[in-house]
Amino acid sequence: MRNRLAGIAILLIGTLALSSCAAGFGAQTQQQKASGNGRFDDTGDLKIRGLSIVFNPNNPTVGSLLVTIHNAGKESDSLTGIYETDGKDGLAVESNPNQLANPITIAPQQTISIGYHSDIFIPFVPYSDFFTGSSLPVTLVFEKAPLTTFAHVLVNENSGDFADVSIPQSAN
Repeated sequence: MRNRLAGIAILLIGTLALSSCAAGFGAQTQQQKASGNGRFDDTGDLKIRGLSIVFNPNNPTVGSLLVTIHNAGKESDSLTGIYETDGKDGLAVESNPNQLANPITIAPQQTISIGYHSDIFIPFVPYSDFFTGSSLPVTLVFEKAPLTTFAHVLVNENSGDFADVSIPQSAN
C-alpha cells in the first residue's frame, strides 16, 4: 500500500513539475517570436510582418509583394515606395525605382495585408529576373516612419502555399 501511495505521489508531482514548464515570465510560451514566413521589422509606429515576394516562373520579370503592416501609432502613415536596394545603404538600384503611384495609407491602429488574401496588390520589378529560392535586398519607404531595409527578402514561385497569389503580367 505504501509503495502504491508513493508511486501515485511521484506521478502527481512529476506531472505537475512537467506541466509547469510554461509558467512564469521566462517561459518559452511567454516569449514567442514571429514565424519564419517572410521578413519582419518595426520602424517608427509601423510593424512590418511576413515580407516576401512571389513570382510566376513563366514570367520571372515581375512579382507580387506580400506583406502585412500594422500601424500602432496615433497618426496615419503611408507606404510610398518599394525599392530593390544595393543591400548596404538602402539606395535604390538605379534602374529599378518602384515608387507607388498611389501610396497606401495605414490608419492608426489598422492592419493592412498586401498581396495575399487582399485586394491590394503591388507589382515588384526586379533588377534582374526572379528565380526560386533567391533573395533580394528591399527597402520600404513611408511618408512618416523611417525607411527600412531588409537585406534578404525571400522569393518564392506561386505554387503550394502561394498558388492563390495574384501576380500582374507586367508592372504597368
